[in-house]
Amino acid sequence: MGNEKWRMENAQFSISRYPQMKDSGVAWIGGIPAGWEMRRLATLGEFSKGKGIPRSELKENGCPVILYGDIYTKYDVVADFIFNHISEETAQNSIRIRFGDILFTGSGETREDIGKSITYIGDESVCVGGDVIIFRHKCDHLFLSYSLNSNSATYQKARAGKGGIIVHIYSSNLREIVLPLPPLEEQTAVSHYLDYKTAVIDQLISQKEQLLALYEEEKGAIIDTAVTQGIHPTAKLKDSGIPWLSHIPAHWEVKKLKHVFRFHDYKRIPLSAEVRGKMLNKRYDYYGASGIIDSVEDFIFDGEYILLGEDGANLLTRNTALAFKATGRFWVNNHAHILTPATGSLDYFVHLLECIDYTNSVSGSAQPKLTAGALGAVDVIIPPIQEQTAIVQHIEAETARLNAKISKTKKLIALHKEYRTALISEVVTGKIKVTQEVAA
Repeated sequence: MGNEKWRMENAQFSISRYPQMKDSGVAWIGGIPAGWEMRRLATLGEFSKGKGIPRSELKENGCPVILYGDIYTKYDVVADFIFNHISEETAQNSIRIRFGDILFTGSGETREDIGKSITYIGDESVCVGGDVIIFRHKCDHLFLSYSLNSNSATYQKARAGKGGIIVHIYSSNLREIVLPLPPLEEQTAVSHYLDYKTAVIDQLISQKEQLLALYEEEKGAIIDTAVTQGIHPTAKLKDSGIPWLSHIPAHWEVKKLKHVFRFHDYKRIPLSAEVRGKMLNKRYDYYGASGIIDSVEDFIFDGEYILLGEDGANLLTRNTALAFKATGRFWVNNHAHILTPATGSLDYFVHLLECIDYTNSVSGSAQPKLTAGALGAVDVIIPPIQEQTAIVQHIEAETARLNAKISKTKKLIALHKEYRTALISEVVTGKIKVTQEVAA
């Protein structure tokens, strides 16, 4: 490998290969630099544990606290900002950490995620909740955090995880994790280099994710415009008379939904999780308000239908699709309306029903609900059938174009993430030599 160089503020990095390597004695790590050593975590510091803090104790202000769930969802390898707080009274009975401590999650949903770790780099005195394992050490805290999230360490933590539905890991397991450890000066150089390189990669990923959001926004705009205004920009318009929609083509009709669709809600049958869990030959999709939620042994619908969520926060937040097409043989519980248009393109009406704002038709606050009566009273716009077909064809062509871009962008994001993970593992196990010099 040639000597490639980067600058981070006033630092200059060179990377190369180590001239001499030795066997680490660990199959999944392979060779390490001759000047490095393999060390068990037990020889590098001391473990302790956080103390349980109920979520009911969380406050907007007060003493900062890190909960084990925060480690999974809010941090990568460092914690430099605190999201939760507890009262000073609660803090007096809690466990505090200090700068540079490593925090592990003691429980999780999968073996692959168990033992996720971060290092705290803030200036405040911070408490930690239960299921957080604390490791106080004398290593470079950033190097150790990167190393403990590398492929090698993740593999060891996964092997040590205990349990099925909920996976646990304990200090006694973490003590036995082995890591390649360079001299302290090299640890610092590695951590600085990875800080810089991961920031560059993360910026690239962020740019691609922003591009994805723009593609999705463009796709939504194309669909909204096509189903509510048509695909002929020179068409004569008229006032729609619908609060959420201004103008529509003059030759389109406006009707109440109950006069356009047939309701099949009377056929739906809810099945409890217990009943579904006892089924052995689960062949058919089981739908709820948000789409497929399980599989079952039998079906009650056979054909093409539109399903539209009947209850839940998504009626207002619209974080996921509210209207979707279901085909073939399937089962539906009592949380989704089942509709078919009397005439016209089912695909057009799927798009239309997804575009409609149901806010004024929803009742209930704790549990929002769109009753069959309220849904039937919603105004819908009806283009001629031939135009419905043309609109669907236009949407399919435009979304196919954008979906190709979305797919390519997602692949690039995945490649960036794979490279990031591989780079960290290569550097913290000594496959790449990092030299840091202070530029004049």
